[in-house]
Amino acid sequence: MTGLLTVVDAAIGWLVQTILGIFFTGQIEAWAREVGLAEDVEKLKFEMRNVEMVLAAAEGRRIENKPLAHSLDDLKELLYDSEDVMDELDYYRLQQQIEEGKGCSAPSGVNPEGSYVSSSAPSSAYELVCSATSQMTSWASCSRKRKREEEGPAQSTMLTSEIKHDISQRINGIVKGLCTIGSSVQRVLQFEVSRPTATSLESQNISNNARLTTSVPVEVKMYGRESERDKIIELLIEGGSSNLNVLPVVGIGGVGKTSLARFVCKDQRIRDHFDLQMWVCVSTDFNEVRITREILEHVCENRQEYENISNFNVLQKNLLENIRNKRFLLVLDDMWEDKDRSGWIKLLAPLKGNQVSGYMILATTRMNSVAKMVRTMDEVILSGLNEKEFWLLFKVCAFGNENYEGDPYLQSIGKQIAKALKGCPLAAQSVGALLKTSNFVQCEDSTMKLEETGQRYLDRLVDLCFFQKVGSHYVMHDLMHELAGKVSSNECATIHGLKHEAIRPSVRHLSVITIAFDEDKPDSFPNEKFDKILEKVGPSQKLRTLMFFGRSSINLLGSLRTLCKKANCLRFLRIYVTDADMSPIHSFSNPYHLRYLEYIPVVITPRSSRVYNNTVFPQALTRFYHLQVWNVGISGNFSVPTDMHNLVNLRHLISHEKVHHQAIACVGNMTSLQELSFKDNSTSLQTEASKDVLEGLQPHQDLKTLKITGYGGATSPTWLSNTSSVTLLQILHLEKCREWQILPTPAMLPFLRKLTLIRMLNLMEI
Repeated sequence: MTGLLTVVDAAIGWLVQTILGIFFTGQIEAWAREVGLAEDVEKLKFEMRNVEMVLAAAEGRRIENKPLAHSLDDLKELLYDSEDVMDELDYYRLQQQIEEGKGCSAPSGVNPEGSYVSSSAPSSAYELVCSATSQMTSWASCSRKRKREEEGPAQSTMLTSEIKHDISQRINGIVKGLCTIGSSVQRVLQFEVSRPTATSLESQNISNNARLTTSVPVEVKMYGRESERDKIIELLIEGGSSNLNVLPVVGIGGVGKTSLARFVCKDQRIRDHFDLQMWVCVSTDFNEVRITREILEHVCENRQEYENISNFNVLQKNLLENIRNKRFLLVLDDMWEDKDRSGWIKLLAPLKGNQVSGYMILATTRMNSVAKMVRTMDEVILSGLNEKEFWLLFKVCAFGNENYEGDPYLQSIGKQIAKALKGCPLAAQSVGALLKTSNFVQCEDSTMKLEETGQRYLDRLVDLCFFQKVGSHYVMHDLMHELAGKVSSNECATIHGLKHEAIRPSVRHLSVITIAFDEDKPDSFPNEKFDKILEKVGPSQKLRTLMFFGRSSINLLGSLRTLCKKANCLRFLRIYVTDADMSPIHSFSNPYHLRYLEYIPVVITPRSSRVYNNTVFPQALTRFYHLQVWNVGISGNFSVPTDMHNLVNLRHLISHEKVHHQAIACVGNMTSLQELSFKDNSTSLQTEASKDVLEGLQPHQDLKTLKITGYGGATSPTWLSNTSSVTLLQILHLEKCREWQILPTPAMLPFLRKLTLIRMLNLMEI
């Protein structure tokens, strides 16, 4: 979908600025001088600055030029290569910093050389979890600009002549490509920018509360709903009788039920026929008392008649008195409740006391079960708009004008998108808002943490209705998901079982789904067919994300090994493993770029022995210096290298049960950790050992969230009660700490904003 270049240009511009901001700092440039790569790095910086200026000149414009689209794609590939080579250079700088002891210090009792010390003696049972605030942010961004001390003048020993020569050659190749393609793009852009172009409309801010609706029209024009509108108006006017009638309008989310109801209310025929119109947005909270109050707000001129009344009976009597002699139309928008029939009957009771015939309720819902419960008339079923009307609506949403007749190629792209949206007006609005939002992706705010930046983008996507928030989860409409797959097909691909589309050479993010085979016998898994599919992934060295879904994917570890050896730029790896797979995985994973590593355990032994015993993680793990999230995901006794503190960028460590005690001594040196959770599964006989483990956890003072579950001690660890320990703690969650009696005083935690206490049975003092 590169024809819609407003979005693409914004993404490329963001990529350039991010690379310049992260990697071309005084610290890295000084280190480049030490290792003899200053000239190469400076040339790369110069060419990237030129690219940045070229893209800035065309910011906010639609470039309707197919060859230029391909050139911009080539330019983006070179920018990714620039990011990779500078990230690798930064890895070697960080390696020298760690091995010389700058920026991190070995914990007490640990070999200062960082050597691996293993022990099979497990600590008492506990769970150490440092989980991600947002699981979508780590792979979407490279890394924060690191704030480290300046290195001294010592000569680097990390770069051999072969490594330095390789990096130099790669940088010069990138510089040459940027110069050639950048100049070509600049010439074409100068011509394109000189052409007259319409000023883009400001993108709409869709309300954060997508379910809060009113009868006031927000749409300038209604597209393709005239026949449905006239049918509903006819039923409302002619279908009325002496009894209260309910007409449901049913359709999938986003199909336009609310918009149609608004246009019905606006129609002069409805205004002339009904004495009173009322509108209540019901949504998922069907509460007859709340709904009655909102109806009273429509019919009572004086709020004092009901606002201080808490008795439901009195509220209903007031409602009956105020509507007794009025022919009304009540719109109940976005109804979800299909179980509480008694609540529905209670709500209708005063409405049925009306003495005027022809009063009606119009109810909109996406659920047939709701329509069945409330209807007294056959429901009106709303489908997607026809192709002609939807194309007019989409042009308004995407281009700002239903009469847009721009470049035929751009129109062809738009029609492909419109076809994928299948006549859904809400999808047209959401996609149109995204296409018109040229400044959605912005440079990183150095004052914000990665998780905060990711949350900001996620909230913005919810505002634009790209995602919907349901409880603590985020979901995507099927049509939006289908569209997202089409738009991102140049860089993202999914192998879903044995059915898949051709994987493009430019793909950088790959998901492999084998869930359909999880219940089959292991020997029936179609290894050869999957291997042939995975062999077609190429060039796999571009892969940045590799995710497996389905425990049967352990049958593909052979192919995984081949993929990982080629995927030198891998940043995100999510795989299913058995106990025996732990050590080999690290041997074929490239350490330079990996940010996220997650293991999902697959147990192939009987249920009675579902524990991983004496699992040993190799020393190679501690060389993943850029790693930010490590989800061990397994249960049992396992040992980790004592120099885990070398993972200075690790922000979230997720593990379960018995982690080797030496790992605990490293937590305080992991200055990037944001959230720490301690879960104690020990018995009463192991309480003292559990105390030692919790005491030894002492995290860094920048910790923001602390969760402790099941701890058997009577008092908090000394570091939690110390005014100089976790001074920046904002969230404290304590659960089932059966003997805990006294909490730290507020003065010890000055930034605490949320305190959660669950089943703290013996707590006596706060």
